[in-house]
Amino acid sequence: MNNVPKNFKRLDQMIKILEDKGSVNIPDLAKYFNVSEMTIYNDLKKLQNDSRIFVVKRGAIYKDDRDLIGIDLSHYDRFNRNKEEKKIIAKKALEHINNYESIFLDGSTTIQYLAKLLAEKKDLHLNVITISPIIAIELAKNKNIEILCTGGVLNKTHYIYYANYEKIFEGININKAFMSCLGFSIENGFTEQINEEAELKSKIKKYCENIYILLDHTKFNKIGAYTFGPVSFAKKMITDGLLDKKYIELIKKQKVDII
Repeated sequence: MNNVPKNFKRLDQMIKILEDKGSVNIPDLAKYFNVSEMTIYNDLKKLQNDSRIFVVKRGAIYKDDRDLIGIDLSHYDRFNRNKEEKKIIAKKALEHINNYESIFLDGSTTIQYLAKLLAEKKDLHLNVITISPIIAIELAKNKNIEILCTGGVLNKTHYIYYANYEKIFEGININKAFMSCLGFSIENGFTEQINEEAELKSKIKKYCENIYILLDHTKFNKIGAYTFGPVSFAKKMITDGLLDKKYIELIKKQKVDII
C-alpha cells in the first residue's frame, strides 16, 4: 500500500467525500489536501471520465445528484446541507396536502425535497404555483400535477423568478402555501437575505391564509436582512426534532401550530 501514488489515494478520498456530501467546491478540497486548486480540478476531471463525478462551476457533484446539473454549485451546497432533516420535514409536510388542492411552493431547497415527494405520488392530483424552474421540472415527473411557473427575471444563484406576482396570483384560489426562509427568531420573525424574495413571500398572505413554513433547527435565531412576516405570519411551522422545548412554547404562545 505504501507504493500507491499519493494522487490515487487522493482520488479515492475525493470519491468518499462526494458520496458523503453530495457536492464539493475546489477551494475547500485544495485546502483539505494541501494542494493547488488546479491539481484538484485536474483530479476531478479524471474522476469525471468514469462518470462517477460531474464537474460543475467551481466544484463537482456526485452522480446521485445529476438531475441538478447546470445549476450553480451554491445551490448544491444548500440542497445537501442538513439533507436528512429536510427530508423528514418534507415528509411531514406531505401529510398536509390533499387531493385536488391548489398550492404554492417557493424555490427553497427544503421545498425541493417536498416537490420530489409530490412527484412520486402518482395518485395525487394538484394545481401547483411556483416561482422556481427547478421545482417545476421536478413536479413535471407527475402527470397529474398541473404546474403554473410564474416566469420573470431569473436569479441564477437561488434559481427563482422575480415578476409581478400580484397579477399572476389574482384569480387563483390558493388553498395552502409552503415555503421556507433564511432565518427565524421570535423578535424578527421570518427573514430572507434578498429583498425581492421577502416582498414576494409577504404578499402571499393576501392570497392564502394557510401558510406552512418548513425550516430545520439551524434556521432558528438566524436573521436575514429583510423580514417578510412576524411569527403569526405562519399558520403552521414544520421543523425537525432538535428544537429547544422553550422555543416551542414561545411559538405556541403566538397561536402558531408547530409540528
